[in-house]
Amino acid sequence: MLFYWISTIIVFMFFGGMISIDNYKIIDYFCKDSGVSKGSPQYLPPAIPETLEQESLSIKTRIEEICEALNNKDAERASKFCVQPEIYKKTFETNVDKMPLLGEVLKNAKLTSVGAGYTYFGGRSGGLTVQVGSETYTIGMAKLDGIWYFQDL
Repeated sequence: MLFYWISTIIVFMFFGGMISIDNYKIIDYFCKDSGVSKGSPQYLPPAIPETLEQESLSIKTRIEEICEALNNKDAERASKFCVQPEIYKKTFETNVDKMPLLGEVLKNAKLTSVGAGYTYFGGRSGGLTVQVGSETYTIGMAKLDGIWYFQDL
């Protein structure tokens, strides 16, 4: 008799994890806070990816924002524009005097490439070029959840 009940529960859990109603698995209804919204809706990239010119506008805004944070020597805020904020926060904090110099260099950055489309997870890559004297440097960018972040400062 005990085997019958245990096997029934296992079968219910198996099928409850597979069958979905209104994009929720049946088993989700038994989870704590399953009906509570957990923040902003998931980012869905557009069906037709933005062109280089369209992406340039949003990246230009990001460059202006990080330049302002760098010029103000605000390591906390500047690190939030980077893919790995905790690593960049430590780097900025140890080089506070060089932050405005980086801000001046980034003011001349230009978006030169974007990925052909979005990845399976909704991300996109891009590249900035910066002219420093006679040298040209490339800075990687990543678009995550619809927001551009600096990868390689």
